[in-house]
Amino acid sequence: MFNRDDNPGYSGYGEDANRIDNVAGIFPVFFLLVAALVAFTTMTRMVEEQRMELGTLKALGYSPASIASKFVIYAALAAVVGCAIGVVSGINTLPRLIVGAYSLLYQVPELSLSVPWGAIIISCIITILCTVGAAILICSVELREEPSELMRPKAPKIGKRIFLEKIPFIWKRMGFISKVTARNILRYKARFFMTVIGISGCTALILAGFGLQDSIFSIIPKQFEEISVYDGMMAFKNEDTLEAKAPLESELRADPQVEDAMLAKQLKMSVSLADGGHSKDAYLYVPETPGDMNHFINLRHRKEPDQKLDLDDSGAIITEKLANDLGIKVGDTIRLYSDDKEFKIEVADITENYIENYVYVSPKAYESASGEPVKYNIAYFNLKDTGTDAENTFGEKWLENSDVVSVSFTGSIVKSSTDSLSSLNMVVLVMLVAAGALAFVVLYNLTNINVSERVREIATIRVLGFYDRETNNYIFRENIILSFIGMLIGLGLGVILNNFIITTVETDIVMFGRGIDPSSYIFACLFTMAFTLIVNLFMAPVIKKVDMVESLKSIE
Repeated sequence: MFNRDDNPGYSGYGEDANRIDNVAGIFPVFFLLVAALVAFTTMTRMVEEQRMELGTLKALGYSPASIASKFVIYAALAAVVGCAIGVVSGINTLPRLIVGAYSLLYQVPELSLSVPWGAIIISCIITILCTVGAAILICSVELREEPSELMRPKAPKIGKRIFLEKIPFIWKRMGFISKVTARNILRYKARFFMTVIGISGCTALILAGFGLQDSIFSIIPKQFEEISVYDGMMAFKNEDTLEAKAPLESELRADPQVEDAMLAKQLKMSVSLADGGHSKDAYLYVPETPGDMNHFINLRHRKEPDQKLDLDDSGAIITEKLANDLGIKVGDTIRLYSDDKEFKIEVADITENYIENYVYVSPKAYESASGEPVKYNIAYFNLKDTGTDAENTFGEKWLENSDVVSVSFTGSIVKSSTDSLSSLNMVVLVMLVAAGALAFVVLYNLTNINVSERVREIATIRVLGFYDRETNNYIFRENIILSFIGMLIGLGLGVILNNFIITTVETDIVMFGRGIDPSSYIFACLFTMAFTLIVNLFMAPVIKKVDMVESLKSIE
């Protein structure tokens, strides 16, 4: 008797839906944090650009609250419009993209969209609070000044000695521009921290996106090329003892297409610690000859893959995902039970595995723990030719045998698993695009603030004879250095974020890889620096348009 969970299509679709649900519960939080920084920098730039208007209104007798209301209303309207656009586009775009990707794997009915009012209300409230709160905070800081001060450009921050000046060996070897850059970076501490935080957050999201892809797609080759190395599995109509199955095993081994074969008992059971607690489903696996098991399944430690594990009579070897979920350690006693049998056995070791949960037990250990002889119901085999035609011929021939109910091949499992996981590419792509857009906006806003705060400084160095390229380098070198610092911090945060995401999006029967490919670090760095250079290109014309005469006399 089987239930719906035993149907691969039904259970697979449920697992895929759970993965998307888990991802959806993580990334909005990080995007909201970075978006809050974007809102803060945007409102800062807007208020800074209208300092003179603030001073004029304050001099005319308007109260700080009425002056600030202009910016608060603007921020609130922008947030409401942004929320409306985001809700409509989010509900109608992302679900269709994701369901469209999965429709390549499953026959699904026409998409019926439901409106998650709870999530919409929470996200809109947070968005409005971030934008309006930023407007109130910035206005309150600026309006503390006297009208006469507000109507003048903000005075440059007082230069201070920096720690590099206390290291003569380094400071004396730095050029003039390098010294000015170092001083400016440390002089504008708010901009320093906002840039570093913004870039590190975006770099972390980009690296987490690439890392998620690495962690997901690395498990297919590891599982089916290094761990489960058998070519196929044959399920029998009835389970029976080794003596009763010997003729069928001999016939299978004698098949000209078969290179090697081994009987095994496989049974789905519930597993928990012996003293109770949470339970998980796993497959009990009892091989006919544990010594030949490495021809079909390799048991090993994930952190020491070259160290093979031997399945002996001292106890069971369980898979890592099962051990982590149930808190099982080597030496613990576990309880295995189903509708008609139950027994306890000690855990001898924990093995690496990525798809499904298994409990490996030797025949003697099984008989000792359960008190009954092993009855075999499947056979693993390796073929001399694993081409599609050869597999089809082999499968059709053995399905004619009345004792055989199914023949499955690893190749088809690999294909279906790859197709299922490939659908997450759309999620990763959305992450990368959104993180890139946030990185661009953060950098653009902060660079704009930097330029608007230092218009007189820029005009002065241009009057002194700096060429356009030298003036650009004077400003943009700081961007590049701050982006580099943020990028390095973001790589560390990205590793932490990736590990958190991976452990969260895993389902009960899948353990994703724990490593990030070195190329992902390189791509994350390249993306971040590319956005920095693009912002610099966008801002170069702005610096070139600075009116030297007007900027220098505006303070009068």
